[in-house]
Amino acid sequence: MEQAAKAGIDRAEALRRIHSYWLSRMVHDFRGPIFTARGYTKLLLDNRAGHVTVTQGEYLQNILDSIKKLSDLVEALQQFPSESTLHLEPVNVVDLLRSAVCEWRLREKTLQLIETIPPGSIVAVVDEAKLGEAVHILLGDAVEFSRSGGEVQIQVRREDDELTVKILASRPVSDSPAPPVDATIPNQILRLHGGSVQVDAARDGRFLAALRLPLVTFEIEDPAPRR
Repeated sequence: MEQAAKAGIDRAEALRRIHSYWLSRMVHDFRGPIFTARGYTKLLLDNRAGHVTVTQGEYLQNILDSIKKLSDLVEALQQFPSESTLHLEPVNVVDLLRSAVCEWRLREKTLQLIETIPPGSIVAVVDEAKLGEAVHILLGDAVEFSRSGGEVQIQVRREDDELTVKILASRPVSDSPAPPVDATIPNQILRLHGGSVQVDAARDGRFLAALRLPLVTFEIEDPAPRR
């Protein structure tokens, strides 16, 4: 059955659908930086800050940061994956997530890892190796964040044609700074699939990684004719 499903997908059509999700997400990401740059520029043009003061410097820095984001997004627009970039196949994402959770439980015997994953299957056309790598990196960041005695939770929810995965971690509030989190690779991987990742490691002892993945699926025809 699994081999028949893999043989039955149209990879070009899968890429086209992912491309549609991907461009939609990129357009959404453009709006925030553009709005911020425009707002701060208007403040300067309206002479709200006078000469270049510390406040003006902060405004200008925000403009520069937004322009940098726009530059990065433009660069990303030119890097949409080809068929050779992603090895697409039907994958039960629930099994992938459970496998990642199980592996971390084996690695960290004392880890409090709580999962809320729906029963059954959620199948999507993805690159299993790349998506698995993104999940493992983010789970690893959550484990590292909670190292001093907290807990890690993974919550999975399906809404129509999109899957949302939240990885939460907590740690006792202390003077020691939280470990740095670099979500560059997971973000790149999710963007290749038309999704996104947002990571927030707060100073109050809370960590949140939110993954959004479009569920690109196909109706697989039975290759054997019925008699």
